[in-house]
Amino acid sequence: MFEHQTITIRSCQRINHDEQARILFDVLKQRGCREIVYLVTSENIIYQLNLDDNIQNDIIMIPNQHPQIPKIYQKEQAIEQQFHQLNMMINEKCEPYKDSRIVSKSKQSEKKSEQQHNIIEQDYGKNIKNQQKQIPKEVVKNNHFYDQRQQIKQNQCQINQNNQSQNDLSNNLEQKNQLKEYNQQQKVEQLQQSFDSSQFKNQNINNDNSQQEEDKYSNKSQEIFQQQNKHQDFLQKDDERQKKVYAIIKLINAQSSDLRNIDQQFKKYIQDYQVKNELFQEYNIKKLLIKKDLEKICNGFIKVRGDGNCFYTAFGFQFLNHLLITYNDDEFNQFINQIKSIDLRSRININNQQIVQQELEIEILNEFIYQIQQLRIIEDIQERRKQLKSQFSQYELQNDGNGFLYTLSTIFFRNLSDYLIENNHNMKQLVEDKQNLLIWEQECDNNEVIINELAQYLKINVILIFFDQGNYKIRKYQENNQNQIILLIRPGHYNIGINQYQNNDT
Repeated sequence: MFEHQTITIRSCQRINHDEQARILFDVLKQRGCREIVYLVTSENIIYQLNLDDNIQNDIIMIPNQHPQIPKIYQKEQAIEQQFHQLNMMINEKCEPYKDSRIVSKSKQSEKKSEQQHNIIEQDYGKNIKNQQKQIPKEVVKNNHFYDQRQQIKQNQCQINQNNQSQNDLSNNLEQKNQLKEYNQQQKVEQLQQSFDSSQFKNQNINNDNSQQEEDKYSNKSQEIFQQQNKHQDFLQKDDERQKKVYAIIKLINAQSSDLRNIDQQFKKYIQDYQVKNELFQEYNIKKLLIKKDLEKICNGFIKVRGDGNCFYTAFGFQFLNHLLITYNDDEFNQFINQIKSIDLRSRININNQQIVQQELEIEILNEFIYQIQQLRIIEDIQERRKQLKSQFSQYELQNDGNGFLYTLSTIFFRNLSDYLIENNHNMKQLVEDKQNLLIWEQECDNNEVIINELAQYLKINVILIFFDQGNYKIRKYQENNQNQIILLIRPGHYNIGINQYQNNDT
């Protein structure tokens, strides 16, 4: 460790401060000093000598040193002392004299001395400012090593900025690529949707053309249809019957749906048709492969009101659609004769109370037959389809028959299910909660047995799709039948499934 000591350097010629620092640096280096040494010159300029080999900058002049300022302060003190001595001498000479004239002169001389003092201070201030402006420039100009260090720092900052800019550029490029991929995916989906839509429209046109040809054969005028049904007891409008049925349905609603506060948008028994993307969203289908497989079977759906009758709503509406749109006249009449030939009742219970008296059960069944016959005689297929959906979804009850169809259909399919189970001993043993079939807004825990019996009796192909946690399973009943019903089930609720590529009847 080198102790603090003063070193005198003699030279044959006049050298500046930088050269003095360099000579001292070399001398200390030769003596084996490996520490940091500070050099103070005769003009109070400080140099830092970095003799440690690990430090790059060996000689650094400490900035913000102003070597000439101390001399100026010394001049200022000398002037102030002279000025103070002058005042003392004037005061001593003027003290013996009391004459006002002399006092006036002394004041004048004092005033002059103050003016001189002010002039000296102003000149001194100007000199100080000028020297303060010049000195930093000279110090920075002579501070060659300090400039090098600052330049290295600036270069390092520039390198860091360039690296940051490069990172930002790469991040922006990655974001642009991701955005490009997302846009491409969106375009693919839009093109797929437009393709599906155009394909669906083309199919609709083909279906309409084929249906027009079929209508000539299968759908005759109202007069011909009524003539064919003279032997089938074509039912006429009966105001008394409708008043009785209206009273029964009103009583059912008063003890069920009227007791609940239902939002206006959910009051309809069935909603409007929704496309496949809404189907995927409703049942949380996210994987592309699952979407593609499901789309082949079901690519649209209709929401059903959740009121405990959702299974009979979803099944009943789809069957009536086939009965009124797909079936020809012979098939329609065969169905009417079939339900008249069996001992089919029209019972319904609410709160352990039998709502429909036995003598009124036939009125309920006849009004149901009358309602579907009135829809069947509509010549235009599109209008018939429109009226079926409108009347089935209508929840506002009127005594002229409007708003009857949903309730009559639900009572019919509940009683038909009860009839089929009651007359099948093997199936009856499987349905432990058979009594729920005739309870309004009560779900049966063995609906799969009911579905199998209805599909077999009505000769219809039923596809049951179970949804669970973004996936699905399929169960099929009576696959050999051409007419198809799709039931979408999620624990506790059924909706109507649509396959627009197979048919356009819904």
